[in-house]
Formats: sequence, C-alpha cells, structure tokens
Amino acid sequence: MTAERRAETCMVTAIVIHNGKVLVYRKRPESQGGRDGNWRIPLGKVNKNESELMVLVRLFVIKTNLMVWPGKYIGWQQGTNGMTIHWYEGRPESPDIYIGCGQYEAKWVPATEVVQEYGEKEVSLWPQEVKDYFKNLVNSK
Repeated sequence: MTAERRAETCMVTAIVIHNGKVLVYRKRPESQGGRDGNWRIPLGKVNKNESELMVLVRLFVIKTNLMVWPGKYIGWQQGTNGMTIHWYEGRPESPDIYIGCGQYEAKWVPATEVVQEYGEKEVSLWPQEVKDYFKNLVNSK
C-alpha cells in the first residue's frame, strides 16, 4: 500500500488510562460543526508521510491538550467507507493533567462507564480485541 493510499484510508486511536479511568473527548457544543455531542475516544487520520504513532501523539495534544505516549497495539477494524482503524493503548505523560482546550473538551470516565458514554450501538462496532481489552480492564478492578 502506498503512503498516499494509506493516508486516505488509515485511522488510529488509543485507549488512554489513568487511575482506572479512560480519556474521552468531544467537540464543545458551542463550536461550529460540533458533531453529535457524544463523548468519544479520540480518532485521527494518518496523513501522508506520518506514522501511526506520530498521529497518536499529535491527535491527543490537539484534542485533549495531553501528551500521550503510544503503547501496545490492541487490534484493528474495518471502519466506514473502507477506512481501517488501528487501536493502541496509550499512557499520559503526567498524572497531573489539564484536560480540555479550544474547541474540544475532555474528561476521564471510569472504565465501567465507557459503554454508557459511547453508546452500545457504537461499541458493537468495535473489534473483539477492543471489547476484550475493556472487559479485562473492568474485571481487573
């Protein structure tokens, strides 16, 4: 796959955990073009000449004002419109985090509440590896 083709079709996300909570974000309701107002795990497109790991770092700084270091690879899924979404684990650089900046806001939610925040319909689209990751996260408490 060429870098240009990959940039058109590859997306990345990371599950970032701190003290048993997962980082989610949304576009502020007052921001123009605000999506549906639902909280989500940040997702970003891999641009030409970018690695997936570079995108994860950039994505979290822009959407949550948080430096996140990519961790282990969890799995992938075929998203809408032929996009491939790669899931990683992530860890915040510091436990003392200022969340929310600009047109986005972010918060930590208990791992047990991620499904409620996201919605069961959305979660049903996640790859089995991600569902298992959350199940293990919740059961490890």
